[in-house]
Amino acid sequence: MKKSMKKYFYLAMAIGLSFIPVLAFAEGPSLPMSLWGTATVNGSNVPVGTVVSSYNSIGVVYGNVTVTTAGLYGTNNLDQANPAEARLLFEGSGTITFKAVIPGYNSGEIITAVETKAFVAGVAERKDLSFVATSDNVCAAVANGEVGAYPSCTLTCNYGYSKDGNSCVYTSSSGSGSGSGSGASDVTAPAISNVVATPTSGTTATITWQTNENSLTWLNYGTTTAYGQQVKTASYTSSHSASLTGLTASTIYHYQVKSQDSSINSTVAADKTFTTLTAGQTASGSLGSGSGSATTTATTTLTREQLIALILQILAARGQGSTTGGTAGLSGIPSSFTFQNNLAFGITMIDVKYLQVFLNSNADTKVALTGVGSSGYETTKFGAATLAAVKKFQLKYGITTSSGAGYGLVGPATRAKLNSLLGR
Repeated sequence: MKKSMKKYFYLAMAIGLSFIPVLAFAEGPSLPMSLWGTATVNGSNVPVGTVVSSYNSIGVVYGNVTVTTAGLYGTNNLDQANPAEARLLFEGSGTITFKAVIPGYNSGEIITAVETKAFVAGVAERKDLSFVATSDNVCAAVANGEVGAYPSCTLTCNYGYSKDGNSCVYTSSSGSGSGSGSGASDVTAPAISNVVATPTSGTTATITWQTNENSLTWLNYGTTTAYGQQVKTASYTSSHSASLTGLTASTIYHYQVKSQDSSINSTVAADKTFTTLTAGQTASGSLGSGSGSATTTATTTLTREQLIALILQILAARGQGSTTGGTAGLSGIPSSFTFQNNLAFGITMIDVKYLQVFLNSNADTKVALTGVGSSGYETTKFGAATLAAVKKFQLKYGITTSSGAGYGLVGPATRAKLNSLLGR
């Protein structure tokens, strides 16, 4: 009897073990494909702020990344690509189509890349992209001082070069001018000095600095070192001033001064911070070089906009009022703010918070009923709930269709409607 039991025991063990390979090699869920690489438009690097997206074969967007280093998406350094960086993701099957919203091109409308890519689950791969588009400013396409094909542009020359027809030629070290020059040999980046941040109210601030040569006024800023917002001019100067609006009161902001001369030599200063004033305060002093403190004077007189916002808050608390859009006094959105930036899934910036506040003011377009994203708990992150609310808003006002261009993207048409309803 014991031998018989032992025989059956070994037989059961053999049968059980035979299932282990099947379980071990059972197919698991597919993994997304992650991509990164260079991105150009008309042969030049796409600018910071470009949003690159991945689409499936039926035109549905899957992933988005925002360009933080000109000419690169999904990474900030091709030579030292970090797997922890925010890659452009795609999951599904078939062919991936790449599209982008590029500041300064196609009036903010979506542009499709020349390249496509076959989906391979779980693969991380470099994929360089090129876009062809119409520049919103034809002068931006002038190549190194030769403007023969661009009669509407004005040619200026680098220091030490003078204008000769449609080109810049070397004269001496005493030349003058700033701009793009075909004979230029300037390889020295501008030197930045005297950086001063001045919070002027709870929602505004001014950053000033000097450079030792004419260069672009360029500034990144945001509530983290990821920044997410920028100010950049198209003119060259040695005395720089950047005005920031739409800020949140009593909030620490990070900022990074950048300057680029006409020979495309760039300087990036170290991260600095400033703190906005409390609501209802104005500044009589300044905060320089990321240190020190602002001298503030508390005001006791409410502005018209502040009074309207206060009344709306009191009425809402009593259940006697609502903020349904169409009024400049919508609580939670500064009276001076307008939607000027394209917004898409994955973006983090203060504009998204104001977008959520506006969407939550109407029962048909609420981001969330409770918790994160709901009224009073809006965030700066453009996530899935915000995307769904934007689509409801676009359908409600007939801006696009569920299969139309720009569905889910806060582009020019959607921004125009938002600003119209705000009365701005």
